[in-house]
Amino acid sequence: VFSPGSADNYNITIVSGQLEIQRRSLYVQADNLSKTFGDDDPTFTYSYDPADLVGSDSFGGSLSRDAGEDFGTYAITLGDLSVSDNYDLTVDGGTFTINRRAITITADHQTKVYGDPDPAFTWSLTSGSYAFGQTTLNGNLSRDAGSNVGTYTITLGEIEGYNPNYDI
Repeated sequence: VFSPGSADNYNITIVSGQLEIQRRSLYVQADNLSKTFGDDDPTFTYSYDPADLVGSDSFGGSLSRDAGEDFGTYAITLGDLSVSDNYDLTVDGGTFTINRRAITITADHQTKVYGDPDPAFTWSLTSGSYAFGQTTLNGNLSRDAGSNVGTYTITLGEIEGYNPNYDI
């Protein structure tokens, strides 16, 4: 401990030190979201601990998701979400789900004469709507087996398998 006048007894050399300010960790949790096939994407939301931001610091930009419009799941990604260089931003990307679009198709009633070939099976959309300007479905209806006089149920046939974005 120095006392007044004792410093005169010493040759003091000061060596400067350094203070390194490291980036603050900031963890963002993307919310799991979904939409129906053909609808617009919702705004991607997230949560974080506001205490992890210093002063008036804030985020800019937004989250994004992997590309694709078909039924299924997609990763939610960082997108252009950003914060100042004073932070190490870590995003736990959520899951974005595109659900099948519910529609109802009704098979048109058909007739034929015994021994003739089946007519083309047709249908109309009676509930819901197509997406992305689509006006019909891929595939063909079919019917229960049989060739004798009687009534046979017209079924979805190939239509459902060819149109995985729809809940028919």
